[in-house]
Amino acid sequence: MLSKYLNPDTNAALKRLIDESDNIMVVCHRGPDGDAVGSSLGLACAMSKIGKNVNVVAPNKIPENYESMSNIRSFLSFEENQEEVVKKAKNVDLFFFLDFNDIKRIGLMANLIKGVNAKMVQIDHHENPTLKVDVCISDPKCSSTAMMTYKVLVELGYEHLIDKQAAEYFYTGMMTDTGNFSYNSNDPEIYEIINRFLILGIDKDRIYRDIFNTSPENIIRLNAHVLCNCMTVDYDLHCAFLTLNKADQETFGFKHGNDEGLVNKPLAIPGVYYSVFLREDPNHIHISARSKKGYNVSKLCETLGGGGHGNAAGAEYKEGNIDDAERRIREYLSNHITN
Repeated sequence: MLSKYLNPDTNAALKRLIDESDNIMVVCHRGPDGDAVGSSLGLACAMSKIGKNVNVVAPNKIPENYESMSNIRSFLSFEENQEEVVKKAKNVDLFFFLDFNDIKRIGLMANLIKGVNAKMVQIDHHENPTLKVDVCISDPKCSSTAMMTYKVLVELGYEHLIDKQAAEYFYTGMMTDTGNFSYNSNDPEIYEIINRFLILGIDKDRIYRDIFNTSPENIIRLNAHVLCNCMTVDYDLHCAFLTLNKADQETFGFKHGNDEGLVNKPLAIPGVYYSVFLREDPNHIHISARSKKGYNVSKLCETLGGGGHGNAAGAEYKEGNIDDAERRIREYLSNHITN
C-alpha cells in the first residue's frame, strides 16, 4: 500500500478538473532532465487513454540522450515551435506543471502561461513551490516527480491506465533522478513501485543502458578530455570543478545532454564531497552541482539564482563567465564548509 498525497476533497477536486477537461497540456522545466521527460510522458500516456487530447511541451529541446524513448518526438519545444504551442495553449482546459517549483524555470513560456485562462495543477518535489495553481501537490522528500505522478494517478483510481509504456516513462524519471538509485533512494516505496513496473514488463536493464551506457565515440572522448584536462580538485574545499567551454564543445561535436552523469564522476574521489560542472551556454553559464550525503548544494545554487535538492542542484549564471562563476562558488564554499 502506497502512502497518499490527496485528502478526499483534493482528490475529488482534481478528478473533477480532469473529467471536465478535453484539452490538456503537460509542461516541464527548461533544460529537461530524465525526471521531467519521464513524468511528463507518463502522465500524457495515461490521460490519452481516457480520451483526452494531450500535448507535452518543454521550454527548449529535449536532450539527445533521451531520444531512445518511445514517442519522445511528441514533445514540443517552445523555442522551436513557439507559434504552434501558443495556438494550442489557447484551447487548453487544464495545465499540468511537472518537476518545477517556480515559473522562472520555464523561461519564455512564463509569459504564455500568465496570459491563459485555464485550470492549473502542479506536481513537484522541489522545495518552496511558488506557482499560482488550482491544485498544488508538493513533496520535497520524494526522490522524483515521476514517482509522485505515478502515486497521484494511483490515488485517483487511474492505475489501470498505466501500461508497460507509461511504466517505462515513470521508471526513467525515477532512475535518472536518483543516479540509478545510488542516492536519495532508501524509500521502500520506490522498490514497491519498481516491482509493479517489472510485472508490467519493463526492461529496466535496457532503459539503463539506453540512458546511461550508450554514447558515441566523440562524446566518450569529450568526457575523457574534461576529466583529464578540465578538472581541478580543491581538497581544502573538498570540491572538484569540471569546465566545458565553447571551443571544446565544437571540437567534440557536443549536443545538449551529452554530459549526462559527468558531474557525478569526481564524487568517487576520496575527500571530495562536492562536484561542480560549469558549461558555457549561449546566454549563460550552466551549472550542475552534486554532493555526498550530508553536504548541501541546493543552498549553494540558490546564491547563483538556481536551486534544487540537497545533493543535486543547478543554476544558470548570467553575471559573468566560467571563471567568475567558479570564483563565486569557491567563495561560498570557503565560508560554509565544515572540514
